[in-house]
Amino acid sequence: MNPRLMRATWCIVVLMGTLLSGRIAAQTPDYGTVYRPPGTAYSVLETPHFAILFEEGLEQEARETAAAMEAALPETARLVGVRRPFYVPVVLNRFNDRANGYVRPFPFKQEIESVAIRGSTLTPRFPSWLEQVSTHELAHAVHAEFDGGFGVGRVMRWFAPDLARLLNFTAPSGITEGLAVFRESQIYPRAGRLNVALVNMEFRAAMLSETPWSLSQVLEPPFYTRPFNRYYNGGAHFIAYLAERDSLRSFRRASDLYYRAPFLGYGAALWYGTGTLPHRSGRAFREHVRRLESARMDSLGPFTEPEVIAGQRGEVNHRPRWLNDSTLVVYSRGYDLTPGFYRVDVRTGARTLIARQALTEDDFYSLSPDSSAVLFSRYVPDPFVLIREIAEAFRMDLATGETKRLTDGGRVFAPVPGPDDSIWAVQNAGQFTRWVRIREAGVEHVLETGRTDINSIVPSPDGRTVALLVNAGGYQGLFRVGQGGDAACLEPWLVFEDAVIYDADWSRDGRYLFFTADRGGVPNIYAYDRVQDRILKLTNVPFGALEPGLSPDGTTLAFINYRHEQYDLVTMPFEPDQAEEIPRSSAAAGRDVDWQAVFHEAPVTGFEAAEIRPYSPWRYLRPRMFYPLLELYEYPDEPGTYETKVGLGVQGVDPLQRVAYKGEVYYQREQVWGEAAVEYGQFLLRPALGVYSRPLRTSGGTVYQDRGVSLGLRAPVLLHSNVSTTYTDAVLRVRYRDLDLIEESGVMLDHPGERLTLSPTALFAYGLQRNVRDLIPNSGFMTHMDADMDVWTREAGAGTRALATRAFVYLPFLRSINHGIRLDAGILTKNQAAIYDPGSFVPRGFEDRELAGHTFARYGLEYVAPLRFVDDGLVLLPVYIGAVYAYAFAERLHPLGTARLVDAGSSSETEISHATSVGGGAGLQARLFFNLNLDIRVGMSYRVEESDWQFVGR
Repeated sequence: MNPRLMRATWCIVVLMGTLLSGRIAAQTPDYGTVYRPPGTAYSVLETPHFAILFEEGLEQEARETAAAMEAALPETARLVGVRRPFYVPVVLNRFNDRANGYVRPFPFKQEIESVAIRGSTLTPRFPSWLEQVSTHELAHAVHAEFDGGFGVGRVMRWFAPDLARLLNFTAPSGITEGLAVFRESQIYPRAGRLNVALVNMEFRAAMLSETPWSLSQVLEPPFYTRPFNRYYNGGAHFIAYLAERDSLRSFRRASDLYYRAPFLGYGAALWYGTGTLPHRSGRAFREHVRRLESARMDSLGPFTEPEVIAGQRGEVNHRPRWLNDSTLVVYSRGYDLTPGFYRVDVRTGARTLIARQALTEDDFYSLSPDSSAVLFSRYVPDPFVLIREIAEAFRMDLATGETKRLTDGGRVFAPVPGPDDSIWAVQNAGQFTRWVRIREAGVEHVLETGRTDINSIVPSPDGRTVALLVNAGGYQGLFRVGQGGDAACLEPWLVFEDAVIYDADWSRDGRYLFFTADRGGVPNIYAYDRVQDRILKLTNVPFGALEPGLSPDGTTLAFINYRHEQYDLVTMPFEPDQAEEIPRSSAAAGRDVDWQAVFHEAPVTGFEAAEIRPYSPWRYLRPRMFYPLLELYEYPDEPGTYETKVGLGVQGVDPLQRVAYKGEVYYQREQVWGEAAVEYGQFLLRPALGVYSRPLRTSGGTVYQDRGVSLGLRAPVLLHSNVSTTYTDAVLRVRYRDLDLIEESGVMLDHPGERLTLSPTALFAYGLQRNVRDLIPNSGFMTHMDADMDVWTREAGAGTRALATRAFVYLPFLRSINHGIRLDAGILTKNQAAIYDPGSFVPRGFEDRELAGHTFARYGLEYVAPLRFVDDGLVLLPVYIGAVYAYAFAERLHPLGTARLVDAGSSSETEISHATSVGGGAGLQARLFFNLNLDIRVGMSYRVEESDWQFVGR
């Protein structure tokens, strides 16, 4: 290996150790704990490469997950280029309705919610949610284990394997997520997001637009530009492009170099892997995609040209439903548009907000029979368990916007009106769902559908037909409900072999059933004529048409038409006699499928006889990380005089993150010192206990042995989350300190005293809300408090006391153009000058001054205006720019009584009555090395009392 590269490797290892040692001094483990619902019990299923940690009631799901991942592992490892031994814990939860799956490097594990994501953002072609999400997350886990040979990553792995895994994850998000999406798309024919029309339509529209995505945009998550998941689909298409070129050899070569020498950046690694400069690779990729998509567009024929009622860049509209022949209710959100229900006049396009509301990710809602209310579901967070959200049903009055909650612990989605004033809904039941009825007394079962995932219930207005939009056995289509009380009464009705149905809605007379299907790879609107038993294709669009609804008079069809970055609300005449008729037999797939086997028979996994044992965190608490400590410290009062610190640190945690610990031992001043901390995550207050013994050198050159014990308690609480958010986070730290004066040889010379210190901090935020392109919240209130006080001391003189509070009010006056206004006020009180850093409290431009011990009040105003949302960057020079903005401020500081501002550079003290500054400047939001987000500000501050200008950087 090159000697320079070896030196750079060691420098990075030392740097990482120094950073970790700096964090450990805070006496909270870097491996944090996670508070899960009280009483949740886990068991463990061991396989050759996985430890499946599953919540009680998920034994069958654990076996299926293990079988899916063991089957997918060999090809995934070959694809990524991993040859080292592989073993990873996999956590399966059932307490949360907001589905997700992720891989953590700290600690290394997969964690998966057993319920499926709602909506159509994932592929409907997998037999089950867990099979899809586990194979996707497996690709991440295998990528984390990549070892490209000797270099920075290999040296990190010697000491801290999790740190080496984190290094692999610092590759651009479009590479890591693109690889996982590419792999999931290989498991079954037509499965995976590379084959999902609703995902591809966004990619296709972007690449055929006047400003197709650059390689940087494909590889990086956007700050402010839709679609926000573009690095999933764009990254997957780029990985597929590399696979087509050289079977991913270039990806593996790039991973090799990045693992060995990450300081060169991923752009250099990609250049090495492909043999082409990144900007040329990006240009070749764009030209390749545009050539294919242009040919596809040419083959589609003439396109439907609907009338646009509402639509602009960044706007998303969903599920237009007719209140009368001229008015729609639509769920909308946008760059400068608050999420909620809106009333839209079809003739003028005028839009009126009915109520701000969040929905589940399927954006589903339904109208009451008299069109006076809407039924919908949204997630209600657990106030104390921050990783738990439960889907509940609500009714909203369209005249007043008033909302009534219909369930408590319902776990229900997609509510629709049922017979006799009842409400039907879909309820989570493991990784599948069932049909339920919502009544005042609670939720009761209507139909057990076994191993099916119901997207929505679609009853006809006349009650003659109840259809279910079902995903089962790799099909997604409309099933008709016959007689009976279980899945035996389900029969396929409108199911395509070569297409997926995404949504459905009836005409008011019950004759037509409108739906979206992706025949030919493009979502379009279709209608089933129940009278004539025929299927009509109503639209032919280039990218996607979805969520149709017919006006009450039967003349106008409203739907959503996708264009680059926007989901337009559009209308067109409904002329069934002019529509293209497609063969009824094309929607007759599944007739030969043994649906009873699909609905009821769990697959044979091969792990039916595998041993199950209770989970114990103590089995997993071996050290996960060792790291060197090396620090060279120069005495501030003795320039040129240095002191070295050399030692070793260790940390660990169990996969469920119930217990985390850390410790370090080091040699300094001819003496051994140490620190240790442990945090426990199964209590609501999450206690963290720390002990330490370390040297403390004062500015006068005196050295103390600082020993102590600390106890930290933290209680984050999410009080409300529905478009706006209200939460609180309180931390209490209690510390006992004992100081001994020592000489160079370590002999104690004096015992100046002991003290018990309380350090509470608290944050409270009420009603904070930001639209997509707001740089600061456009409404709400936030306040935080930090205090430090000695409640008991044996030292001479009074103990120290300091309290700082700040409050911020965000005004909504300019949110329609994404400009922000913030008012702030604060109080700082302390009894000694040096015990609180006033840098963020004093007006801008006065950072060179110190506040003597006293009480001060401040207030101010800040105005922030975006100038340009760039959302683009470079790959070889790893910088990505989100936005450029301007800001202005006015701030004033008052003493409450007589106070002093002290010049930090001299011993002079200046009596003041106030300090005032006004000014402004420019800001830049950017991301460096694909992971480091920065908000950089430069400006000038005019100090009114000093009559001068100062450069400011905050």
